[in-house]
Amino acid sequence: GRVQAAQWVLPILAKVPNAMLQTEYLRLVAERLRLDEQAVRHELSKVREPRAIAAAPQRHRPPTGPEWTLTALVVDDPARWDRISHEVALEQITEARLRRILQVVCELRSNSTQAPTPAQLVSRLEDEDAGRLIGELMQAAQGEPAKEEALRKCVQRLRQEAGRRERDQLQEHIRVAQQLGHEEELKRLLQRRQALEKRLRLPA
Repeated sequence: GRVQAAQWVLPILAKVPNAMLQTEYLRLVAERLRLDEQAVRHELSKVREPRAIAAAPQRHRPPTGPEWTLTALVVDDPARWDRISHEVALEQITEARLRRILQVVCELRSNSTQAPTPAQLVSRLEDEDAGRLIGELMQAAQGEPAKEEALRKCVQRLRQEAGRRERDQLQEHIRVAQQLGHEEELKRLLQRRQALEKRLRLPA
């Protein structure tokens, strides 16, 4: 019956990572099955709970990788961010501490023509560990023999990683749309994936 159909769909909805898309799918399921939307939402919350309880707390990434190197090079010379900000968005920096440092760099540069100093960054970060973190980033930047080349490679890798994350998310949405039989949504998502892979030249 309708309730059994909803119970079958709920685990699929629970795996949708995008909250807005999940809400829209929930509305469509409730409408199609002629069920109360709040009741379906309540049942969906029950499906979510075991995953939330079992999820282990995320750990910070070790100080390596393109995000770390890019942030180090920007701390070394904040003007570098002006040159790459059209290619890398702050939202693409997944490490919260590094994203906050770049955000502070942007804020300080927007309020002054002078490049922010490491001391200014530390004072604005309001983090007891900020001094050590900025020091490690400066040390990492000094260890790069070809800084501009390293920056270019970081930008390239970050764009590829962001593209893969977007592609993986699209693939999950495509899977859900296929299982729910939403043909128009499926067609739109497939077009988005094709455009993304063409733009970033990602492997299939």
